[in-house]
Amino acid sequence: VVASQSSGSSGINAEYGELLSPCQSCHVVSTSLDMTLTVLSTLILAVAMIPLASAGKEEEFDCPHNGRFADRETSCHWYWECHNGYIWYRKCADGTVLNEATQYCDWPYNVDCSEK
Repeated sequence: VVASQSSGSSGINAEYGELLSPCQSCHVVSTSLDMTLTVLSTLILAVAMIPLASAGKEEEFDCPHNGRFADRETSCHWYWECHNGYIWYRKCADGTVLNEATQYCDWPYNVDCSEK
């Protein structure tokens, strides 16, 4: 908690009794606010882009059962994830592909992505 002195030229940190200039106390609030706004805007952008990447692909696939199923048209970089009637179209991290045997994204040399 920062309380102003009567002179108005500095503040006192009531908890520790340290003198702080108004700039120091303002900088902490400003930096925290900037970081919070940056994180929020990044999250909003990331969430907004998810439907763009997978728009329509869910309708192209009929889940045979729960699990992950490689999209062979994308060399297994993308896959459908099915769970209790819900379906998502997802992408493995760069440089990896879906290994249907393990149900995880894996190095391409560990995966046979040929047509089944």
